[in-house]
Amino acid sequence: MAKTSLERFGDMLHVPDRLATPVSLILVEPMLWARFEPSAGGVKTGVHVSGARRADLVLVSGEAVISEIAARRLTFGQAVERGLMRLYGSQSQITGFRRQFDQVGSDPADALEASDASPGSAASARFRFAKRLSCPASKNPTEHGCTPDRP
Repeated sequence: MAKTSLERFGDMLHVPDRLATPVSLILVEPMLWARFEPSAGGVKTGVHVSGARRADLVLVSGEAVISEIAARRLTFGQAVERGLMRLYGSQSQITGFRRQFDQVGSDPADALEASDASPGSAASARFRFAKRLSCPASKNPTEHGCTPDRP
């Protein structure tokens, strides 16, 4: 299961010219390393690698988190915001990776809707808030016992 989720996560990073630096990921429960490396054909995913290399951006997370991202039920950005994913590397690596991949795991239609809204617009703010809801946006959170996640 972990191997499949890691490969699907790697496929989600496969956007031409977006992965600027190699990324290593450790799944803490099984102590399983994976490495995602830019290549001429996109992103090369290596599972069961020996560890990170010196200049890699390192991601630390759990198997369930990667599975949820791969299943499009959680975005990479949400995982970071909720403390489910940690990033280690230079500030420029972290900032660049988050700028390019925070929406990995979103429904492609949602990502398209978000890209249509300028970053400071009301539509963009509604999109970001709706993505953080723990219950359907059409429901009253208090009535259903769910609240928006903390930013």
